[in-house]
Amino acid sequence: MLLAIYGCSGDAVSSTPVNLFDQAAAPVVTRRAAFDTLWIYGGASDTIMLNADRVAAFPGGDAAVLDLAGRRVHRVGADGVAWSWGTRGQGPGEIDHVRDLDVNAQGEVVLADTGNGRLLWVSGGDGTWLREVGLPEGTINVDAIASLEGDHYILSSLMYSGALTNPESPSRVPITAYRWVQVSATGEMEGLVPFPWDGFHSMSFLQTVGSIAGARASSEGGRRWVFGFGLGNGFFVFNDSVAEPYPYVRHADFPEVETGGLTGGRDGFRVGYSEGRPEQVARDVAIRGDTVFVLAGNYWEIDRYESATGQYLDSVLLPVPLSQFALAGDALIGVVAGGMYPQVVALRAK
Repeated sequence: MLLAIYGCSGDAVSSTPVNLFDQAAAPVVTRRAAFDTLWIYGGASDTIMLNADRVAAFPGGDAAVLDLAGRRVHRVGADGVAWSWGTRGQGPGEIDHVRDLDVNAQGEVVLADTGNGRLLWVSGGDGTWLREVGLPEGTINVDAIASLEGDHYILSSLMYSGALTNPESPSRVPITAYRWVQVSATGEMEGLVPFPWDGFHSMSFLQTVGSIAGARASSEGGRRWVFGFGLGNGFFVFNDSVAEPYPYVRHADFPEVETGGLTGGRDGFRVGYSEGRPEQVARDVAIRGDTVFVLAGNYWEIDRYESATGQYLDSVLLPVPLSQFALAGDALIGVVAGGMYPQVVALRAK
């Protein structure tokens, strides 16, 4: 993978941060479990989705599905499609480039629309547009949103370094890592979450790819959420201003990234993986009660950890491969990986 941005040049500089952890949490212990299929939506004859890119769960077990290609949001469940919403545009209630969505404690769907620079809320009951607010100043390319208790939200927002914002800068530092911003229901910035690990400061944004998920209620109180590296070797559990790092059970070094000038006499700035796009270690995360759930990079297993200690519990083998997932009570809702047509499935362990 190579990302080229014109404006400055220079020799390649390797970005290989120190690993978050030196080894895996424990040996993988895979547990086979029987599942009931509560419902499944999608297929050759009954889908209106062009794609299924993100999924969030309603408390009752339905799913809010983001169709990025179709620029639509669908509520699907046991009875099929309850509603579909989304019109491309720049006017009120219209969307341009939504990368993620979540369902808040009120059962509303909240979307982060980077293209129009705003957050939008849609009624979970009938799919009508409720309201919108502007994204906090300075947030760009918001690619993830997590709903917390008390109608607060965490945004994962990409920030660029001086090497890109100022093409004349001689700096060779890479694009900076993702930063997490906490915002209120009115869109006001409540704080920029500081990096909980010094290694973030030396990382390219390509190394900080990951997922976030919020816990709307917890036995510990506070506003808990989790960030898990997609290409690294650990995850962080946040509780208000406190963050603790924990290792994955599946260890992988961070992929090496090179930054510098374009080759062949062309002017510009480039950043990319040194050895091609690496395989993901973790594809998605969730947090429920006192447990963190991590979808393994192989699509087929959910790894479970204690959120308070990071202790690895076990891995559950899934009946179908999933690329994304969310939790609703005792149900697991996921986007089925692969296949010609997008599918969403709801599963419950027997």
